[in-house]
Amino acid sequence: MDADLPFRRWFEPPSMPPNDRAPIVLLHEGLGSVSAWADFPDRLAFETGRRVLAHDRAGYGRSGPHPPPWSPRFMHDEAGALSLLLRAEQIERPLLVGHSDGATVALLYPAMRNSVAGVAGPAPLGIVSMSAHAFVEDICVREILRLRANDAMALRKALARRHDRPDDVFEGWSEVWTSARFRDWTIDDDLAAVVCPILLIQGSKDTYSAGGQLERIEASVNGLVDTLWLECDHWPHREATEDVLAAIGAFCHRVDPMMPPSP
Repeated sequence: MDADLPFRRWFEPPSMPPNDRAPIVLLHEGLGSVSAWADFPDRLAFETGRRVLAHDRAGYGRSGPHPPPWSPRFMHDEAGALSLLLRAEQIERPLLVGHSDGATVALLYPAMRNSVAGVAGPAPLGIVSMSAHAFVEDICVREILRLRANDAMALRKALARRHDRPDDVFEGWSEVWTSARFRDWTIDDDLAAVVCPILLIQGSKDTYSAGGQLERIEASVNGLVDTLWLECDHWPHREATEDVLAAIGAFCHRVDPMMPPSP
């Protein structure tokens, strides 16, 4: 594993011959990691017949440190860094699937893919966005403040199972999200760069959103948008797994049809 790149792991579709299908790149949530996806990458590889790459962003999981305080542009920075990972893994046609902060990183990637080292990363074939943040909502800030005030000890114990530096992850993420310098953060100016097809997935009971995120994204991107509302909270891939897998499978097949291998 390259020291200057994040920890990453490939998940392989079972009993599938080699094929040219575009791989899926998973982008985890604000307190997530490769291991926090649990069996979802394996199930996604099985459902789609595609290789799935999951990685720990800087400071997360088994990747190198990213000590607090974090910049208000930390998701923009991670979208730029994603281009280095995709080039290192020789991925020329990525299908990006992100959740929460990871979905925001996916939506930022088209605007940020040439911001690191002056070499553009590959354009995405499609983006699946689950529970993305396009701007800061009061409901989201209140929920994170509640975590900091009431659930910090229990949460940090849980994070210690997923991260080498759980305190840095929790403090860096929660502090920047609840800080005054983050209140005016948006990705409005970046969404116009999204010209590929998009699947937006949102839970109707999301405790981190009052419901305006999808409308903002739909109004600003230039790609063809499909929207899927589900009766769940902030984690559709955990709470409505079968629906999410089916929707992602259909989306991937539509944007990159699965042709049979050559004889």
